[in-house]
Amino acid sequence: MLKKTILFCLPLAIPFSLYAKEYHATTYNVIQSFYKLQVMDEYNQPVVNAMLEVEGYSLVFFTDENGMVELPKTLQGKNFYVSLDGYITIHGIVGFNTDLVLLEDNINQLDEIVVVGYGDSKRKNLTSSIGKVKTKNISPRNVSSANQLLQGQVAGVNLTTANGTPGSRSRVSIRGISSINGDNEPLYVIDGIPISKSNASYNYSGEFVQDPLSLINPSDIESMDVLKDAAATAIYGSRGANGVIIINTKQGKKGKLKFSFSQLTGLSTMPKKMNLLSSDQYINLQNEAVNNYNQDFGYIPGKPGYIDINKVLGKVPENYTDIGWQDLIIRNAATTTQTDFSVSGGNEKVKTYNSIGYAYQEGLINKSSLKRYSLRSNVNYKPNDKFDLGFNIAGNFTQSSSIPNGDQGTALFQRSLEQRPYDSPYLANGDYSVGGKDILRHNALIILDKDHTDDKNYQSLINLYGAYHFLNGFTFKTSYNSELRIGHGARRQEIGHPYNGGLGWINDSRNTRYSQAFDNVLSYEKTLFDVFNVNAMIGHSYFSDKYTFNTVTGREFPANDFKHINAATIVTGSSSMSEYAIESYFGRLNLGFDDKYLVSATIRRDGSSKFNKDYRYDYFPSVSAGWIFSSEKFMNNVNFINFGKLRASWGKTGNQDGIGNYDYFALAQGGYNYNGTTGLSITSIGNKNLKWEVNTQSDIGIDLSFLSNRLNFTYDFFIKESKDLLYNVPILQTSGFSNMTQNIGKLRNVGHEFTISSINISNPNFTWTTNLNLSLIKNEVKSLLGDGVVTIGNWNAIIEGQPLGVFYGYEHQGIYQTVDQIPTNLYNQGVRPGDIIYADINGDGQINSSDRTVIGNSQPDFFGGFTNTFKYKNFDMSIFATFSVGNDIVSNWRTGLDHLGGTDYNNIASSYNDRWTGPGTSNWVPRATKGSWNTKNSSYYIEDGSYLRLKNLTVGYTLPEALLQKIGFENIRVFATVNNLFTITNYSGYDPEAASGTNAASFGIDNLVTPQPRSFLLGITIN
Repeated sequence: MLKKTILFCLPLAIPFSLYAKEYHATTYNVIQSFYKLQVMDEYNQPVVNAMLEVEGYSLVFFTDENGMVELPKTLQGKNFYVSLDGYITIHGIVGFNTDLVLLEDNINQLDEIVVVGYGDSKRKNLTSSIGKVKTKNISPRNVSSANQLLQGQVAGVNLTTANGTPGSRSRVSIRGISSINGDNEPLYVIDGIPISKSNASYNYSGEFVQDPLSLINPSDIESMDVLKDAAATAIYGSRGANGVIIINTKQGKKGKLKFSFSQLTGLSTMPKKMNLLSSDQYINLQNEAVNNYNQDFGYIPGKPGYIDINKVLGKVPENYTDIGWQDLIIRNAATTTQTDFSVSGGNEKVKTYNSIGYAYQEGLINKSSLKRYSLRSNVNYKPNDKFDLGFNIAGNFTQSSSIPNGDQGTALFQRSLEQRPYDSPYLANGDYSVGGKDILRHNALIILDKDHTDDKNYQSLINLYGAYHFLNGFTFKTSYNSELRIGHGARRQEIGHPYNGGLGWINDSRNTRYSQAFDNVLSYEKTLFDVFNVNAMIGHSYFSDKYTFNTVTGREFPANDFKHINAATIVTGSSSMSEYAIESYFGRLNLGFDDKYLVSATIRRDGSSKFNKDYRYDYFPSVSAGWIFSSEKFMNNVNFINFGKLRASWGKTGNQDGIGNYDYFALAQGGYNYNGTTGLSITSIGNKNLKWEVNTQSDIGIDLSFLSNRLNFTYDFFIKESKDLLYNVPILQTSGFSNMTQNIGKLRNVGHEFTISSINISNPNFTWTTNLNLSLIKNEVKSLLGDGVVTIGNWNAIIEGQPLGVFYGYEHQGIYQTVDQIPTNLYNQGVRPGDIIYADINGDGQINSSDRTVIGNSQPDFFGGFTNTFKYKNFDMSIFATFSVGNDIVSNWRTGLDHLGGTDYNNIASSYNDRWTGPGTSNWVPRATKGSWNTKNSSYYIEDGSYLRLKNLTVGYTLPEALLQKIGFENIRVFATVNNLFTITNYSGYDPEAASGTNAASFGIDNLVTPQPRSFLLGITIN
């Protein structure tokens, strides 16, 4: 039903009013024999050098520095057109109305500049697949990590926000999964600086892993270019296998100093709460389960195996009430605020952008939060026509606090919801109730009171560059790019915490990561004979990364007043250092003829210290071509197509993220005791034959623009294959080790990408635009270890012919309704009417591990997003939604909350109400029993994770210009925004995007992690 709902909604995102009447706003004043017309952009800024053509006349007019142009009064009633590169061509009628002309960015973006890696290109000249996102086109969503701005914006990019803890890591994959051991995350490059993918948190608390992109301020970002196919990413060689996301920060522009201030403030709430059993229902369920179990096996009081209901129920208060455990740990209204201030401007020689930002976001669970301070200064200096000099420098600080949740033993959501509904967190004397003694599970209030985490990050990003232009077309550019990150993680568990014997525990970790890249690029660009365009580039890059880590742990403290490790009875510590380097040579050649025929080729040679010298270097080439068929003569009479281009590409990239820095060595470690003498021990077996993972990708695409560029369509088909996958292969344990990293196996991704953008309505008072993207990607393991099944944890498996990380378990085929249906051997094991029928896969009459099979897949059939933007006079509204269809979720939390008496924990109300109570009452939900038959890892716990989510709804109002001029402001806009207003899904958990990890081989398991909050925000921007 949900899949049909989403499929029904998608056409609504596609324009249906493309032929709307177009009388664009104009202002006229009769001055002698002329009309004066002023052309303004969407920010109320004058548009300079816009060309105005009057239909039927050869005269052409241009706007001056104030955006003004004079039209002879004799032209009254004539049609005119205003055009400028990068903007929509606007139609008007001389003397028609009295409003201002508003030029919007051209939606087909043919002339926009796209960053392609060590260079840039006009979009219409691209032969590769690159998506671009401009932050000004995204409504403010108060994201804590910059990469979350990409969700639902670019076809082929699947971004999943795994949990709602502020700053938590997102899972980003571009065109499917390419690696088993690797993280499958794209390479992020900010102003030329490659950003480390390493986590920005140092205390693992079950679900929170801080995203490194949460360190930077999203408000400083101008645009993001997503390099998807190998023709685009091969220039990054061994680091481009998973795609590349180039983040461009805001730069100064020529003009007067511009001061900008923005403030966003609001509250976040829990989008959903679990409906659990009341005390009466719980007591009834446990009685039913105990009675069924004792009767099944003939157990009577005093005999072995008999279950006493009084022990199950614990101490039931005489006048019991239901304790709202969820409400005890959830913030009723988590606050959030973001403040940004910037100054930008420049002249012919110097352009500058400077900003300062502050953000604070509380999590839905008490004590979780993220705080960020950011500074940025971007300066470009052009002393003359020969030189360009500049820098992009940023300093960021974050402080985060997280709580145990997800897959930790003290996970707050699971342990709280599993409590008996009448169990109180406090004893009669006011002390905390202790889990396993006074109440059933760990007391969440003890954890909140006595478990403290604190992660700090200090980050600097430095990009220094200089460019020299010479010999009419040559440019030499040199740049230094570095990231310095200093991290400090501290976690303290006070005396009385259920872990570490309740005697107190502190861990303090410090680390430093310093990476740097030196790039030197020589480029040449020239147009020959007015028809032949040449763009060539060669370059060299050296990258190094060094990481140091120190940790100290203290145990057993005299009192909670002692908060430093030197007061501990037992102190242990360790330290480590790791580094690697990459040296690269690369080149690119772009050729274009007659603005119709395009050819591009790149090559890169990478050498990495992670590999033995025999396999250290490899080449990564690509070729691509494009044909702008709309420029051919045979298209002259095809008026409804404004632009058409066919593209094709092939390329090879590499991946080294799946191995450690020294995995080809056999490693030894000191500190081992041999008869009282310190010695070494071999800790890992090396493999000198390790080499790169290799990805090859082929792509065919088409770009089309229709109806005066009002409707734009892009389609891509790709085949992406990965071979020589790095994987820990089991080996004979006589070697002293259980596995060895080897190159083995193949993965394949085949996909289709669709992007549609349109201007549905455009008239003086009202505009409506739509953007839709849709992706279908099929992943398959082509080979690994033969026909066998490689299990990953309790739920996932790698199987040839299946998508990576499929769910593997028992197949639920219904419910036994009568005794006659139950095989004798299973009846003797305690199976009774009301129990689950599991598929006997091998047909041997037994149900055991040999009967496990594929029962689900976390990868969607298709996914995407759509945005509708409306403007009516000074009002604006944006509606942004994302969707995913066909992906499954393991609701692992239900093994503890949907057991129907299988444990003593509480139970969700839905399965209690739907449980089997007699023949014909249920063929899916089993009966209540203390037996374990119905709690196997089966498809009973697999749910459809499809969803349609209204991600953002924003309504804004821009104050009238006449009022602003009186008070001395250029632009003031106030707005209200709601995030995650609603989600249409059949998933029973908190959040259909939830996942307890981001590893591709074990993705899709929900341990009841914190959901994404529903946020209500008010904001203002002032220029």
